[in-house]
Amino acid sequence: MPLVRDGLAHSLEGKNGGTRLGRPSAEITLRDIYCSVMGTKKLWIPRPDVPQRRLVSSNVERFFEALANDAEEAVLGLLATRTLHQSLEELDNLSDSDRSSV
Repeated sequence: MPLVRDGLAHSLEGKNGGTRLGRPSAEITLRDIYCSVMGTKKLWIPRPDVPQRRLVSSNVERFFEALANDAEEAVLGLLATRTLHQSLEELDNLSDSDRSSV
């Protein structure tokens, strides 16, 4: 389990077992979780199967690979600014607003 491997969670077997956070939720960023779960997989993967005939098709793979790398860094940067604690509070607030609108 990646989250256990990376110290974000602890898993105990047995009668009193279960899964618990490996450190306080305020110290775990969404980037930590994302990187743990995704490993080395990229958000977008280039398509090397495009026939290379002209300016665009000859360079599209490198172009989009660079663009995808920039996008991934932007996403990871955003995820690094949000903690699990903040996200759980936001989800709780959304849930409260859903209940009050019924």
